[in-house]
Amino acid sequence: LPGVAEVLSTLEARGSMLAVASNKPPDFSRLILEAKGVARFFRAIEGPGPAMPAKPDPAMLRRAMAQAGADPSATLVVGDMEVDSEFARAGGCGVVLIASGSRSRAELEQADADALLDDIGELPGWLAKHL
Repeated sequence: LPGVAEVLSTLEARGSMLAVASNKPPDFSRLILEAKGVARFFRAIEGPGPAMPAKPDPAMLRRAMAQAGADPSATLVVGDMEVDSEFARAGGCGVVLIASGSRSRAELEQADADALLDDIGELPGWLAKHL
């Protein structure tokens, strides 16, 4: 997504701890993030495996929070699909969905989210106003 590196840099500068929890295998996610030049922003990269169920099961989220020493009430999941909302809520977290190539705004409007943004570039401003 255009603007992702800039948003991650802004969030890092604000002291946010970032992690990835994807339904892709973690090694594959790491390769993608490294190829895009953004892997360094993430403290953890989680994905399903033999002992780790896929989303919406919150096990990945709980492990990432434990690694970061984060509490669910202070954790926000940012995603682009309905399963991300289910995942966040199952883990006791807030959730912001971003309409992207995966899902349109119309498809995401029925999901249980604290916010629905049209562009990832809106995320730092939303966080500054709401957290």
